[in-house]
Amino acid sequence: MLRLDPAVQALLASGKLRDLGAAGGDFYATSSVRTAYAPDCPWMLNFSIPVRLTNSLRGTLRSELEVGVSMARLLHRLEFTKLSPRFRIIDDPAYLTLDLPGRRESGFEVIFRQNPFTGTQGKGIFNLAALTAGPLPGRSAFLTTPIKRLAAARGQSCAETARLWFEANLDCMLDPVLDLYDRYGIALEAHQQNSLLDLSTGLPSCAYYRDNQGYYITQDAFPRLSALEPSLDDVHA
Repeated sequence: MLRLDPAVQALLASGKLRDLGAAGGDFYATSSVRTAYAPDCPWMLNFSIPVRLTNSLRGTLRSELEVGVSMARLLHRLEFTKLSPRFRIIDDPAYLTLDLPGRRESGFEVIFRQNPFTGTQGKGIFNLAALTAGPLPGRSAFLTTPIKRLAAARGQSCAETARLWFEANLDCMLDPVLDLYDRYGIALEAHQQNSLLDLSTGLPSCAYYRDNQGYYITQDAFPRLSALEPSLDDVHA
């Protein structure tokens, strides 16, 4: 679709922009829709796509690129992972794009997203929305299988195991999200599509949050946080 843009066509015709074609290793689609993943790459790549999904057009704004970098720096300064080791925010600390005259966005916006799932570290990681999605006709919900397997291993009823599983989920997902808000005034749009769980041990043992469009800072907390990370003033303006 970028090739249909007259500005891009002009750059290609002038030789200032060159199409190198397919190159590099294989990347795979993820449940993050715009994000591609390779098991041997330390970064996932999040692309801008001019397609409306759910409630918004998924073209990446320049402001969203800058917010991702600022929040990655802020969260690093806060060292929140040390306070909640079972909860990790997958941040977006860098980006790459192309400047076109007179335009804030070019369509080439690419976010470099931290990849904590290299090698075998991606095994046992599930998207929460996939786990809880309604089953296909004649099938069980995706979460049913690990609950039954864990119940059999522990010699418990499925009801007891489901309660234990839910409590573990609250411990590694809900409690840290609330703690981040209570301590620092930072709210996360941590709905199921943006949430990942490590189920490699059967029970949720670690939760991950992704989405640089889903950060919110309270008015009371903003002065203190922008003093820690001054670039927040630029993206907040």
